[in-house]
Amino acid sequence: MRLSCTLLVVCCLLTIVSGRAGSLYGREFMIDTLGRHTQWDPAVAFDGTNFLVVWADFRTGGAGTYCSRVNPTTGVLDPVGIPVSVKGLQYYPAVAFDGTNYLAVWEQWDANPRTSDIRGARVAPAGRILDSISIVVSSAPNRQGNPAVSFDGENYLVVWDDYRNEGVYSDIYGARVTPAGTVLDTTGIVISAAPYYQVMPRLAFDGTNYLVVWSDLRGGSLPCIYGTRVTPAGEVLDTAGIGIGMSPDGNRRPAVASGGEEFLVVWDAGGEIVYCARVTPDGQSLDPQGILVANGYDAPFYPAVTFAGTHYFVVWRHEAIGGTPSPCLFGARVSPAGEVDSTITLVVHNYAVQRPRVACGGGVMFVVYVGWTYIIDGKYYGRDRIWGKFGPFPGAGEEPAQPPAHDRQPKSTIVRAVLNLTPASNTGRSMSSRLFDMSGRKVMELVPGPNDVRQLAPGVYFVQETSGTRKVILTRE
Repeated sequence: MRLSCTLLVVCCLLTIVSGRAGSLYGREFMIDTLGRHTQWDPAVAFDGTNFLVVWADFRTGGAGTYCSRVNPTTGVLDPVGIPVSVKGLQYYPAVAFDGTNYLAVWEQWDANPRTSDIRGARVAPAGRILDSISIVVSSAPNRQGNPAVSFDGENYLVVWDDYRNEGVYSDIYGARVTPAGTVLDTTGIVISAAPYYQVMPRLAFDGTNYLVVWSDLRGGSLPCIYGTRVTPAGEVLDTAGIGIGMSPDGNRRPAVASGGEEFLVVWDAGGEIVYCARVTPDGQSLDPQGILVANGYDAPFYPAVTFAGTHYFVVWRHEAIGGTPSPCLFGARVSPAGEVDSTITLVVHNYAVQRPRVACGGGVMFVVYVGWTYIIDGKYYGRDRIWGKFGPFPGAGEEPAQPPAHDRQPKSTIVRAVLNLTPASNTGRSMSSRLFDMSGRKVMELVPGPNDVRQLAPGVYFVQETSGTRKVILTRE
């Protein structure tokens, strides 16, 4: 039985809170309050009771891997963080839960400045580190990095980008790891060895197979999103790769989730557009040119996605070019049919935010990301830190009775012949407004006031306005 989800978002504002969920809703909290060092690259998973947040932490001078448990009711359980591993330099952690313990994996650099490995450690739900000596997932020649991990009910599958073959170009490799921490594929599974670069793999499991996705440069100067299905036995089913995101915009930073039927893959195109596409269990890409999620002048990128019971929820970093507001987080629901709901403002922030990640469980969602932190509760940080916030937000769960004005987003509207564009309240005019179709193709420039749309085919379109993106449904007269 699938549960619908309210929202828990990680962000960076100027308040620390703790206590019961009622006091946490709508307010921000720091995951780890110790010291004033930099924290980076969060990841998150759920164990049925708590979320485990894992991140790269610079408190010892180098970069170690730390974690903290967060309970949806009582808040942060480990406010000074738990060291998972502090040997060498560790980056880009990922984490998954197997029903008993977590497996955290990361990219590790030791003495050789040209060589990195993939390592990991299991973490018990009580926060105990089960592997004092880290598990060597891959120690092949040259660099292995950017790991991701998921669990299939029997074993984990860890995937990464791998430079063992030429040292210049990277391939996608993987290895299965048992819940006991044994690596089953010590030399690695070749998932993709296409020409040139394949980087930044992500994966999800649908109950039968994994879908591994990555950014792929095989076709020329701009990358596309490719993927392949991998069985729990480690067999690669689509050796040539599935073309998932093939738009000519330069497609990067993919993420993927499964709703138990089709997969939803999201990515950003050149730091200007967020797309999504559905992939069927038999490996068919239903939307090879992508479905528009966010676009244009709000410079959206670093998307993340989870399945929230009845729909997918996509989160991305929003960079408002030209001033206010500063970078913040936006989100949108996507139905299993590929219908994108109106953009939801999750966090409006005065400082930089980065790298959101999202998980769903226990009736809540949890989005983690890096937020620049200045002075909190009288303490100076001046560093990037990991933060958290419980929802709900409009469209992501229960809708607040009176949401703040800056969080209100236009509902989907039905338009027949004339699309009216409301002037922006602060300028008396609407700026940078365009109309896009479902594929993300711009079909019209819009002006303040009435716009004649009779020449357009009926269907779903998206209006990019200064207040965000909204969906409109065009019908015939």
